[in-house]
Amino acid sequence: MVLIHQHARSNHIKRHARLRDHDFGRPLWAGDDDDWKVVLANRKAVICDVPGCRQPLVPKDCTQSQRHLAYPRGSAGGCGHHILGSDEKPETDRRMSERHRWMQNRITAICRQLGYTAVPEHWPTRADVYVETTKTALEVQQRPTAFAKRTAARARHGACQTIWLLSHDARGDSVERALFGLPAVRFKIVDLRRIGPDRTIEFEPWTDPTALNEFAVVDVWATTWQLVDEKPYLRRCKMDLHIFLDQVLSGRRIWVRANPVMPRGGKHNQAYAGWVLHEDLLEASRRQACDVEDEAKAVAVQPITADRKNTALVAPDQTPKPVAALRPPPVEPPISPERAMKESAAAQTQSPTTTQAKPPRPRQAPHPVSAPRVTYEDVEKVLDVVAIGIAIVIGIAFVVQLLHLVSPLL
Repeated sequence: MVLIHQHARSNHIKRHARLRDHDFGRPLWAGDDDDWKVVLANRKAVICDVPGCRQPLVPKDCTQSQRHLAYPRGSAGGCGHHILGSDEKPETDRRMSERHRWMQNRITAICRQLGYTAVPEHWPTRADVYVETTKTALEVQQRPTAFAKRTAARARHGACQTIWLLSHDARGDSVERALFGLPAVRFKIVDLRRIGPDRTIEFEPWTDPTALNEFAVVDVWATTWQLVDEKPYLRRCKMDLHIFLDQVLSGRRIWVRANPVMPRGGKHNQAYAGWVLHEDLLEASRRQACDVEDEAKAVAVQPITADRKNTALVAPDQTPKPVAALRPPPVEPPISPERAMKESAAAQTQSPTTTQAKPPRPRQAPHPVSAPRVTYEDVEKVLDVVAIGIAIVIGIAFVVQLLHLVSPLL
């Protein structure tokens, strides 16, 4: 059994304490400079941080990473509130260890600024930072580990949610699976004085916290999404850790997985997982529903439009002709034989010199069903009438000329 902090120490030391008869609303932490000043100023009143336990503790002032509280001599194993099985190997890389401690301090400070009770190195849940108000375990991880197993362990000890903050240089299959399978996010510490490409350079404020902490900010990304105007209306974005924690701890930014509203991609074209504002998720869902409705309307109108286009493309010579254009030219009704003989006799009486026309032969009545047809007899009759008319005109002209010659003699 060893201390849950990632640095190997005796299993009879603690990093948290309270003051006898004075409640700060949270435990005092040896890793915080301000808290440690309070501890050193009240050495005689330092007791165990577990509510109800009055075990005295002795502060041991060392470097920030080695500060701790020990049991007084003769107290044997003490109260035992320091012991818990470790689920993570001690950190051996000095740079990673310093970054880990700095992130613990920064996360704790942000949570407290937001009004939450935050406890770093929370021994019951083994969390790097435990937010008591929301029962959230915040874990800083810089290398592969048993993410699912450790998440379940924190849940068994009271954490309703475990959020993994993975460093930008943490690599490995288990890291990638945790990033998109568990509530997680990437982080990098940067210098706010830098802009453009230089801002991607990692900042190391732990080398001189007093001078550099005010310029240090923590960017988070990879699983954070924001609402945009372009389809599918959600896009990855980079955020400040302070804003991210504010939205997550307040419940406004939620973790979603396999949600149909989320954009799709990857090897199997699955919906991405990530952190989305609840209001952005609802708005994206509304817009996507409107798009589906518009597409359905367009599909319904398309067949009608196609029929109209096909009608307009019919060639002019294929257009049905009017019925009148297909009818035969009008033909005068046939003349009866009796009428034809009378007209012929009258013409012979008026013009004796005109050759007597043969009487037209009687015609058969047209078939009552079929349309009237022009026959040879009809043409012959018409020619006879024309000849009679010409003879009459010539006769009249002869009479007029004769009168003109005779009039001077009278």
